Amino acid sequence: MIELRRGSASVSWDPDAGGRIASLRIDGVQRLVTQRDRADATTWGWFPMVPFAGRVGRARFTHAGRSWQVPARLGPHGAHGTVLDQPWRVEH
Repeated sequence: MIELRRGSASVSWDPDAGGRIASLRIDGVQRLVTQRDRADATTWGWFPMVPFAGRVGRARFTHAGRSWQVPARLGPHGAHGTVLDQPWRVEH
């Protein structure tokens, strides 16, 4: 976990949990759901939706004549990218 502080604000970034912002405190008040032990990675923190945001119907799409399959995360649909539950490597 990496923590940054400035005045009465702090943010904790968790590279092990998909590079998400795991905590955001302003004036001592937590602004995010922070329960890391939740089974669904989409229900806590503030995570990057990479390489796509939102939902992909039936987890398939076609672009430039080529079909693509993404992981089904929300029932039969792709949702919120593919990296939100993958550990990130910190280089600096």
